[in-house]
Amino acid sequence: MNAYAMRDAQEERRLENAAWQDAQSAYIAEQTHVLMEMLGSTLTDKWTDGEYDEAQDRASEFIKSLMKEARMM
Repeated sequence: MNAYAMRDAQEERRLENAAWQDAQSAYIAEQTHVLMEMLGSTLTDKWTDGEYDEAQDRASEFIKSLMKEARMM
């Protein structure tokens, strides 16, 4: 394999990895949104923006941890 082919293969792997990471981030964001919607406005309307953001961040981290555990099984 020549140097140009090796560099092309490396770039292709890098782009594939970036696309996979983008897809993972989009999935986590979508699932976090669904979870926050499930909580309902009766509960979340009482929260400040900061409290809502914190709950959303924690939900996102929880979903990430579940996905990590699922990959380890």
